[in-house]
Amino acid sequence: MKTSYEILENVIDGLVSKVTELFHYLNEYEIIFNENESVFKLLKSTHSHFWNDLYWLYWSFLTIRICNLMDKAETFGSKNLSFYLLKETILEYNLECSNQVGEIIKEIEEKILPFRTARKKAFAHFDLKILSSKEGLEVLQLDDFEFILSRFSTIINLVNGELTRDTFLFGIKSLEGAKRILAILTLGIETRNKLGNK
Repeated sequence: MKTSYEILENVIDGLVSKVTELFHYLNEYEIIFNENESVFKLLKSTHSHFWNDLYWLYWSFLTIRICNLMDKAETFGSKNLSFYLLKETILEYNLECSNQVGEIIKEIEEKILPFRTARKKAFAHFDLKILSSKEGLEVLQLDDFEFILSRFSTIINLVNGELTRDTFLFGIKSLEGAKRILAILTLGIETRNKLGNK
């Protein structure tokens, strides 16, 4: 690979890492809070507010992280690892995919607006007017989150394809983590129920 592409490769590699992390956290969230009736009953049977707390922690964390990836290319003289930095970098290198990447970023900008508002008004800062209002914020949609992630991966693969680098299959579901917790929780509740019946 040409050394002149080193900066571009660093940006791409950083974005691959962060997008992969987001897919991982999204997979965990979906395993626990996927509206599957049996999982819902399992969590409810614990009689714990922990799951509600975890639900909101996931949403605030996922919202902040996905917005980070759409931050301006630079803030106060420091470069941000973001898709805007990638867009600027591929323009500098005059890549053929720059127009296509620009169009995809426009699609993302539309979908990410409610997430940016939630980050700005409720998760990263506490906006008094919003938090004291009965109206609240627009509901964040999981489908929109998944759409943004899929468009992130499309951009990465477009650039990697033009640079003749490996493309990535994002979003492969992990069998660890959340599934293991639910399995242990199921076993614990079954044991509790058996002991309670004696």
